[in-house]
Amino acid sequence: MNYTKVKKSLVNKKIVFLDLWGTVFIENNIYNLNFKRAEVLNSILDNKYEINYLKDKIEKNITSFKVQEKAGKSISSTKRIENVLKSIDLEYDTNLIDKIVYAFDKLYFDSFKPIINKKLLGLVSSKKVILVSNTGLVTGNCIDRLLDYYNIKNNFFKRYYSDQLLYCKPNPMFLKKVIKENNLTVNDCIYIGDSYEMDYQLCLKLGVDCVIDKWEI
Repeated sequence: MNYTKVKKSLVNKKIVFLDLWGTVFIENNIYNLNFKRAEVLNSILDNKYEINYLKDKIEKNITSFKVQEKAGKSISSTKRIENVLKSIDLEYDTNLIDKIVYAFDKLYFDSFKPIINKKLLGLVSSKKVILVSNTGLVTGNCIDRLLDYYNIKNNFFKRYYSDQLLYCKPNPMFLKKVIKENNLTVNDCIYIGDSYEMDYQLCLKLGVDCVIDKWEI
């Protein structure tokens, strides 16, 4: 990341929106995550299934929901798990769903060992920083636990996660809701992320200044 350019971009900005994955957490090093999820799921379901069968169902679920996410629809971990269980024709109740969501969060928390972009966090520390993140198959609570564990939770003035909102990136309503709730204007803010599709397109729709270093924007 060109930190000189980022520093210049911060002038006259009150708020920095920071993306999480690929920006603050700059490495996702969990090997074969969906296979591990399938193992955890099968254990909860009394080992009734083939691991690769469950892995295939989880991956098809993720692919299906990615299409909806690109349209900006927020999808909770609970809903995702429900769809996986429906795809294997399993009867379920709320307790089972909660147990699986908790187990998937624990797996992610125990397995994920990110590199923290401390240089970027230091660069924006003079501003109020708001974390804005899609969550995928983990919950906002799991992300908060990770931020606590790596001692960076206090770097953020506020944190917004797609599983707790009605919208997810790149739906402009995601960021519009955050701006309105904090009594901001688009000129007050700058967004720093790593995705042209999810981050830059989101900001373009709202007129929010944006830094996407990966794409030299």
